[in-house]
Amino acid sequence: MKTISLSPSPLAPILGRLLLLLLLAWGSFSCQYSKLLKSDDVEEKYQAAVDYYDQKEYGKAMGLFEQLIPILRGGPRADEVNYYYAYCHYGLEDYVMAGYHFRSYAQTYAYSDKREECEFMSAYCYYLDAPRPSLDQGTTRNAMTELSLYMTHYPQSERTQQCDALMEDLTDRLAEKSYLAAKQYFNMDYFKSAMTAIASSLEQFPFTPHREELAFLLVKSHFLYAENSVQEKQAERYQAALKQFDNFILEFPDGQYSKEARRIQEGCLKHTQTASGG
Repeated sequence: MKTISLSPSPLAPILGRLLLLLLLAWGSFSCQYSKLLKSDDVEEKYQAAVDYYDQKEYGKAMGLFEQLIPILRGGPRADEVNYYYAYCHYGLEDYVMAGYHFRSYAQTYAYSDKREECEFMSAYCYYLDAPRPSLDQGTTRNAMTELSLYMTHYPQSERTQQCDALMEDLTDRLAEKSYLAAKQYFNMDYFKSAMTAIASSLEQFPFTPHREELAFLLVKSHFLYAENSVQEKQAERYQAALKQFDNFILEFPDGQYSKEARRIQEGCLKHTQTASGG
């Protein structure tokens, strides 16, 4: 059988040398950073931290700034290292810690020209940390509180328009959460709870894009609640369903759900006429 010999690629020695150079460079940088962490030269450490920050190496910059904060506390550079430190957390997308340190900066350095920026960034970090609508919206409400406080403190700020857009987005998230919760009650056949949740959602978020659907589900929830009630309660509850129908059809006479709503109306009228002996 013929033996096939595989000769090494002419690029192999070059690639090997490149890999070695990369490993040596990495080791050198790692060693250099380790020396900086152990160094007592405050100026060298500060300049290196700023350089790492400018190069977007936020983890290394944060490690150095963390060491500098207690050393420079009370000095002319104290506010600057705390400012950088907050932005290092932001650069690493740790929005909880970034928001905390931006807020701390604004409270500690009340007369700094960066105070307004840090108050905004604190609120913005809450916004970035706010979850999707299907999850708990506690952080969303906190973000709205922080943005409202910022706009109250700085009504003439150039960021007002941005804040309005963020508030609108957060309100939409709360509206979506409210819609999903109300619809879940309906889908689980908890019609009494659905009635309360839907009415609350419509009151809190009158401009929700789900307004027509929710208004219809309110009609249907009342109807199904009446249908599943004991006989002596049905007439009163069918009347309540008819009242919700009147509200719905007044607002959405030719809407997506108007035909089904009219069928529900017919069902309610039939039951109330039967109950009254008509």
